[in-house]
Amino acid sequence: MALLIAASALHAQAPPRIPPATGITLNVTGMDIRNFLRFIHQISGTSFVIAPDVQGRVTAVMENVSWEEALDAVLKTNGWIAEREGNVLRVMTLQGALRQAESRRRLALAALAAEPLMTCTRRLNYASAGEAASLLRPLLSRRGRIAADLRTNMLIVTDVPSVLESIGLRSPAPSAGRCYQSVIR
Repeated sequence: MALLIAASALHAQAPPRIPPATGITLNVTGMDIRNFLRFIHQISGTSFVIAPDVQGRVTAVMENVSWEEALDAVLKTNGWIAEREGNVLRVMTLQGALRQAESRRRLALAALAAEPLMTCTRRLNYASAGEAASLLRPLLSRRGRIAADLRTNMLIVTDVPSVLESIGLRSPAPSAGRCYQSVIR
């Protein structure tokens, strides 16, 4: 009984935090991934959130590697990935990461589709409006439209404000042209 108490008192004491560049020696066989991540947390102070589908055992023998290298090697070997969000590392399977990336992409497209349209005009002095329209067309969003008035050498571009800004059409300078909020979506 005394041995059990001493062992649990020893286990409750956290090992000292190790800077990322300092080498550690690791020799584990069949250690549950959650316990391995707890160990990395104890020596590094890094917080982890582990996806429910991350399951498995870790067997590794490493000498004089940083805890970051050890973590990276174990995750890659088992088909897992860690994504940093602030001070937290989220550990997930590669398939889980791909699902989340697809969800983020769909959310970004939905946000872009919900953004109001704006129309900007810009008179060109040293370039042909027709040629400029051809060059800018691939940079527009799916909702974007561009027209060239060849008579006045003017571009008329309708798109979401973020795209208009990225191609340099939304400028606070009055000489740059004018922008109007579109009424029709």
